[in-house]
Amino acid sequence: MLKLIHELAVRQIELELQNDEIIKAKEQAVKVASKKYAELYDFAPLGFITLSSEGEIVAINICGSQMLGKQSVQLKNSRFAFFIADETKPIFDLFLSNVFKNNLKETCEITLSGNGKLPIYVYLSGILIENEEYCLVSMVDVTARKLAEELIQENNSRLELAMKVANMAWWEMDITTGKVNFEKRKAEMLGYNPDQFTHYQDFTTLLHPEDFERAMHAMQAHFDGKVDKYELEYRILAKSGEYLWFYDVGSIVKRDLHGNPLIITGVVLNITERKKTDEALKQLNEALEDRVVERTAELLKSNTALRETEEKYRTVADFTYDWEYWINAQGVYNYVSPSCERITGYTVREFINNPKLLDRIIFTADLAIWENHKKEGWMNMSGGINPDLNFRIVTKSGNIRWICCVYRRIYSDGKYLGIRASNRDITEKIKAENELLNVTIEVEERERNRFSRELHDGLGPLLSTIKLYFQWLAETNDAGKVKIITEKGNNCIEKAIQTTREVALGLSSLILNSMGYVETVLNFTQSINDTQKLNIDFTYNSNDRFSYFLETTLYRITTELINNTVKYAKATQVGIVFNYQKEKNLIFLTYNDNGIGFDLVNIEKTSKGLGLIHIQQRIKVIKGIMKIETGAGSGMEVLIQLPVINLVDGFKPETQKPIYVK
Repeated sequence: MLKLIHELAVRQIELELQNDEIIKAKEQAVKVASKKYAELYDFAPLGFITLSSEGEIVAINICGSQMLGKQSVQLKNSRFAFFIADETKPIFDLFLSNVFKNNLKETCEITLSGNGKLPIYVYLSGILIENEEYCLVSMVDVTARKLAEELIQENNSRLELAMKVANMAWWEMDITTGKVNFEKRKAEMLGYNPDQFTHYQDFTTLLHPEDFERAMHAMQAHFDGKVDKYELEYRILAKSGEYLWFYDVGSIVKRDLHGNPLIITGVVLNITERKKTDEALKQLNEALEDRVVERTAELLKSNTALRETEEKYRTVADFTYDWEYWINAQGVYNYVSPSCERITGYTVREFINNPKLLDRIIFTADLAIWENHKKEGWMNMSGGINPDLNFRIVTKSGNIRWICCVYRRIYSDGKYLGIRASNRDITEKIKAENELLNVTIEVEERERNRFSRELHDGLGPLLSTIKLYFQWLAETNDAGKVKIITEKGNNCIEKAIQTTREVALGLSSLILNSMGYVETVLNFTQSINDTQKLNIDFTYNSNDRFSYFLETTLYRITTELINNTVKYAKATQVGIVFNYQKEKNLIFLTYNDNGIGFDLVNIEKTSKGLGLIHIQQRIKVIKGIMKIETGAGSGMEVLIQLPVINLVDGFKPETQKPIYVK
């Protein structure tokens, strides 16, 4: 028995020793585990934070403190909400409440204010720990993802706007089922409700009968791998009953494991306006080609016959009335007709030896339009005829002649051969047109003078007689009555006489003939200024006299502009600047007022502005330029450029010299 008791005592001692070792091992394991937990907690790549139910920070790891921008020791016992942006604080409050209330895992996204730096977007995930007194919250920085999402959204918005502006829409089709998804604009461009399109056949039934088979073959060719994309222009019936032109392009974006197509996606573009423009251009080109055919029919007919022999070609070409020439692709004359000598005074050989001779005899004032005309002609790669150009040249003898030029680029079997041109002397035609205009103006001036004389000689004496009558009334015995009648009568009569003189001054060209444009305008504007209703400031840099035709044209343009201002503009100020540049032989006239302005496009469309139309016609006749700048409520400014010419020679020889005389 004693032995048994002794063994039990020994065994108990051994068990107590083993128990002590187990307790020590457990404590050591707890210390190791706690250390590892602390290391995992502190050095985790995610932010970890322990919060109380009030949102105070109980503990936070290194990553979390870095997100908040402070050291861990500085953050303990701080309220986490202090670091949250105002707009997401309600989200966090709800998140924290749900964690403690529901005892379930909760998540949310908030924005950290960043401590004066850029905001940080954070994804939070929280759960209760330690007898539900605290919660453990993980923080994941999702700023990069957020910015990427915002960028994607911004790019999508830009793409959507671009597609909307371009009348484009995306579409997608399940090849197996035929079901379609698409941007609603595709249906809206046709005028339909997008809900009525669910299968691709809902669209194909609207195709133009002539385009249906092409569309099906194009799609099938892409499915079979014969082409790398589906691409087609077709017509489709809109709700209005009109067929619209669409450009459709797409490609397969998803296949099964065996390579069979599953999904195709693409975009569709409304090209109706482009097609209409193409058709209009086609008709215009056809009309232009008809004109080319008409213009060159005689030459083509002659050329066909002349190909038989060089002698026949030379016989016909050399005796053409117009000045014909052909400049090859290298800029050298292949041919110049002998008529060049009759028109310019220079021989065929002089032109062939000097390919730049034509450029050098162009009249100074016409150089710009000539260079622009050539540039446009050389850029015309179609081989069509360029529009006619009227310009002046200086002949070998120093005379000025008007030329009408038409030319085209020549191709043979696709090879560029050069420029074929025809120049016609239209000097006599220009003279005749100007003389006709001169006669018209002279007749108009005679009528104005006659009307002026009738106003002056007829109305003037009558008003003077009435004035004498009122003066006679002043001799009556009733002094008060006589005085009133006399004052009123004299005032009315003086105004009538003054009005008569002003009308005579505005209509008659006698003062213009004797005093010239500048003095006449000064007198006319002074009469307007005397009314104190409109102030006209007329400035000028020259008082030179010009031809009767040019001075009359200038005066009529000026008075017509003033008349328009008085009638319609409700202006108080007018500025007129007359600038004669002798070295350029040009007159620049600037006119502006501070009136209510007008819609120039509407006036030109409706042809209501007859005054402006008359001004434009006068300027066009003498090869001038006019530009009008105006708008509702912005006044008006007119810029006019006129060459100093006379009606016979087209220029003043004493002020404008030829630029090249051999």
